[in-house]
Amino acid sequence: MTNTYLVAQVAVCGRKQCHVITFGSTGNIIQRVVVELSLDILQQQDESGTDRLTLLKVDWVPEFQFLLTVVTNKFVKIYDLSKDNICPVYNANAPMGGSIKDATAATRDGKSTVFGNQHYCFKFQCRFVFTQNS
Repeated sequence: MTNTYLVAQVAVCGRKQCHVITFGSTGNIIQRVVVELSLDILQQQDESGTDRLTLLKVDWVPEFQFLLTVVTNKFVKIYDLSKDNICPVYNANAPMGGSIKDATAATRDGKSTVFGNQHYCFKFQCRFVFTQNS
């Protein structure tokens, strides 16, 4: 997913990992940041055994240069990559026995801050949509 603020920066995810890659003007890689998701550790801690922990997508938070949303079937985390690639600044978990199908972040009036006027929308397996304003 290309960062709209930094066109030369992309977030790439696989089944268990997420990398943010910054390209130089000639197309060479000038920086690679691994976002520490710890999915293997979290999967081992999950005792329910029903759904395997799955990375669904990554996306940039609108209007923020360094905020990356990571969506799994069990949680949504937002990382501020200007500060840290290990500890998220925002974390939301699926309800017990539930599963997240999709999540998105949106801003209102273009005057957002990380913890003000930021809206999160989560779609759960049971067709329930949850929104949260922060």
